[in-house]
Amino acid sequence: MSKFGDWLVRRYLAELGVEHAPDGLLFRMRGGSPYGESRLGGDYAAVRAAIAPGDLRQLRDMRRSGVMEAFAGGGDARDVAEKFGNSIDRSSFLFKTYNPVDLEKVRQTDAARLEGRRRRNKAETFSEFLSRSPITVFEL
Repeated sequence: MSKFGDWLVRRYLAELGVEHAPDGLLFRMRGGSPYGESRLGGDYAAVRAAIAPGDLRQLRDMRRSGVMEAFAGGGDARDVAEKFGNSIDRSSFLFKTYNPVDLEKVRQTDAARLEGRRRRNKAETFSEFLSRSPITVFEL
């Protein structure tokens, strides 16, 4: 969370006038009841539209960003699952949804494969190459 975001949350808690338990609900609706999932998303959209017109991100995009940042920083799937309250460590569907392919890692892997192929081929003798190759000497 940014310093400004931290300040806003602390101010919000101070205005509530109650002590917040570490595992207690942080945000509540005006009437004091906890946010339901659909209501929180709708309120987020209303605030987002007022603050950043034209921004189409949804509340779930914040979760996706958080998961991607956690994995990019070396986070463990089990820890991420516990943090976000889901089964991302056991569900390939969730993993792909919240942690899509990182194009930079794909490019790095392709470059590593090319380098590995170059090194392997350089180390092999021609006869070793022929013994593992599906082609025959007559095709050369």
